[in-house]
Amino acid sequence: GGGGGESNVTMGPGGRITALVEPHVTFRRLSRDEAERELTNATPGTYVVRPSSRPGCLSLSYRCPNAAGATSASGSNVAHLLLIKSSRGWCKEDSQGKFFVAVFDLLKWLSRTVVLKLGNAALAASEGLAVDDDVASVAA
Repeated sequence: GGGGGESNVTMGPGGRITALVEPHVTFRRLSRDEAERELTNATPGTYVVRPSSRPGCLSLSYRCPNAAGATSASGSNVAHLLLIKSSRGWCKEDSQGKFFVAVFDLLKWLSRTVVLKLGNAALAASEGLAVDDDVASVAA
């Protein structure tokens, strides 16, 4: 055990999480609308973690596959999930009893049921952060 993937969050006013620093996780300060705009034409599985309007939470926005019924009510092909930080770890809104030390561990668990390309398919950071090429080679 003992992976070095600790989540380092910055709390803002009202208990909102304003920043996340964690290996292999792309965090950007985007609104829901901005995330949808940037992800709409991205490859299915491309994702970004962003601030949530709910205290103690982050939002995961990801591009859905172009399948029938995959579009949300707004007609978008981008879906959003709430990631909740609790005293027991990170969890999804409705994942009873599933808690993870790191956001990336939660994303890996989510990727079993949701198309998420973990590795180099995250929405590129506007600051030009380098992408780990060696991570991408694992997902053959």
